[in-house]
Amino acid sequence: MTIAQQNHRLLAVIVFFAVLAILLLSLLWFEGSQLLNGFWHSIHGFAGGIAVVSRHP
Repeated sequence: MTIAQQNHRLLAVIVFFAVLAILLLSLLWFEGSQLLNGFWHSIHGFAGGIAVVSRHP
């Protein structure tokens, strides 16, 4: 195999792993933001429920 073929194979591997890493990071970013959003609404919904209950005698 010539040097040019080796360089093309190395470039293909690098591009493949770069695309794979970008896809995985975008998936983690989206899922993480959804998870944090769910925690936010759960905590604030629970706190709001306590405030409503505590206002009633």
